[in-house]
Parts: sequence; C-alpha cells; structure tokens
Amino acid sequence: YEAIDGMLIEPSCGYLAPGNKHLTIEKGRDGLLRTKLLDCVKVSRRKPSVDVLFRSVNNTVGSSAMAIIMTGMGDDGSIGMKNLFDNGAYTVAQNEQSCVVFGMPAKAIEAGAVKEVVHLDDIANSIVEYARGRRR
Repeated sequence: YEAIDGMLIEPSCGYLAPGNKHLTIEKGRDGLLRTKLLDCVKVSRRKPSVDVLFRSVNNTVGSSAMAIIMTGMGDDGSIGMKNLFDNGAYTVAQNEQSCVVFGMPAKAIEAGAVKEVVHLDDIANSIVEYARGRRR
C-alpha cells in the first residue's frame, strides 16, 4: 500500500512512502502501530529517506524489528540500519550479484550494520524464517 498518514500497520502488509514525504511509524496510546508521514527537509539527500523510516522503527520497536536494505544508489539507510543493528534488530542486505545498483546495501555492509547478506531470490525466505523465530 502507499502509506496514508495514520494508517494502521497490519500483519503481512507492506507500506510505501508517497513521493516527497518521509514515512515513519509510531505507537498509539492503544499500543497499535500506525504510519506517520512527515513533510520536512531531505535527509541523506532524499525525500523520502529510509534513514528516517529506520530511525522511527528503532525508536518504536527497536530490537524486535527486522530491517532489509535493497538495491539503490547512495548511502541512504546505512545510518538508520546501523542504529537498528546496534540495538539488536535483525538486519539484512541484498547481495551485490542480485542488485541493479549496489550502493545502499554496500554502504550498510561497510558500516557494519548487517547480520545477513542474501540474494534477492532469498529475501522472502529470510522474512518468513524471521517471522517463525528461526533467525534472530
């Protein structure tokens, strides 16, 4: 889904940041996670920025998160992923062989922010294994 501000985050769903807005998550008083869109300055020369998303994930769910960084140009995501990694989250990067552009995963790997490097074809399995408690 393209995220709308205040959407309830539901199991087995994916959410994309709309153009020119940062996507974050926050926990409501009811304990449920919801999307929050921010219309502020670029971060890591990007808007939306995955660093902003990862920071909110770290602040909201921390070590219980799984973060994945995939093909892309630049270093966006490496700082937020490192923070998640340091907090005990399970972090994954797409491998060079299956990336169109290895910039973002390479920077996360260089930052020491990645627990597992996997081929694009194996990312779905990594998610399932994590959800089943087999990877931590």
